[in-house]
Amino acid sequence: CRNSGTAVGTACFCPPGFQGPLCDLYDPARACQNGGVAFGTQCVCPPGYWGHLCQHPARPASCLNVVCHNGGVANSTECLCPPGFSGPTCETANATTSCASGSTAVGDRCVCPPGRGGPRCDTPDEATACRNGGTAVGTECYCPDGFGGPRCEER
Repeated sequence: CRNSGTAVGTACFCPPGFQGPLCDLYDPARACQNGGVAFGTQCVCPPGYWGHLCQHPARPASCLNVVCHNGGVANSTECLCPPGFSGPTCETANATTSCASGSTAVGDRCVCPPGRGGPRCDTPDEATACRNGGTAVGTECYCPDGFGGPRCEER
């Protein structure tokens, strides 16, 4: 089973957001959670949440001894800044809050084209590039039907 599905005998029981014999098909009929906004078959998560359905809360910065500003979210020992802000703690307002060329703004998030990532879709780094037609939203990849894995590299 894929996407954290649970195998029971020869059947897979799929988590919210997935369906199919192997839990490898995204199910757009399931609602985004925690205030996430549906964008096609993807969920664009509000600050403080992540995952295909925005089901995972980010750990509070206070638990990590990191103080993030301007809606930044602590991730391990650093802050992930929303579009329009940068710096170690998201303290710097950028001159522009627009998304990089070729990307689309949805609320305060940027939906990235294949091969680009980051909060403004201005990072060509291979670590953020989605494969097989996946769509990057910030640093997360949303995979097309039939693909899974952190970068949509698994069939």
